[in-house]
Amino acid sequence: MAIWTQHTIDEDFGSAVAWYEINPSASTQFQHGEIIPPGSALVYIFNAAISSDRKVNGSGASFGADMAIGFNTSSSSTFVTDDVITQVASAPPSPSSQFKQVASSSAAFQQAFACNTNSPDDCRWGDYSGASPDPSGNRGAVWFTNTLVDSTGNWATRNWEAIAGNITEYPIPTNGNTLSFGITDGSDGNLWFTENQNNKIGKLTP
Repeated sequence: MAIWTQHTIDEDFGSAVAWYEINPSASTQFQHGEIIPPGSALVYIFNAAISSDRKVNGSGASFGADMAIGFNTSSSSTFVTDDVITQVASAPPSPSSQFKQVASSSAAFQQAFACNTNSPDDCRWGDYSGASPDPSGNRGAVWFTNTLVDSTGNWATRNWEAIAGNITEYPIPTNGNTLSFGITDGSDGNLWFTENQNNKIGKLTP
């Protein structure tokens, strides 16, 4: 059994994401790593979610050695993007070698949303991501939800699947502010995610 977790850390180039696979029975780490930008780019990496591809069903288990981590990137000259890195246990990647961009914001974030009134340039972006293993347990996939800004300045939900390094995005029909907050696999074989701004729960069927 293992616990996978991550958090954002401060770095000289901006921010990065540190991730860990933890052995809870021994209170030790199986492995850990850091997601950093390619080259010397001044990039901020943040708002991540991580999951292994493990699926347990009763006394049986499958997969579990590989993981995927989704995150946002941005800089002073680029809009926020959704990205993902997948790690195969037999061939772990270097920290920045396998960035795969899922989608990019088409506008700047809303200055009036979640900003510090004492410092208007300090606007919050975070807590709006999630990752879950595939509910079928026989594909080795990880599912993600995260947020981007669309052309009208709305917070738009983006859902995608990562499997064997391949990315497939699944658009949702809701327009306007949706602001995804998390995703989880259900016992019914579907994925369930939230649209926080619309007070809705969405369903994805693999």
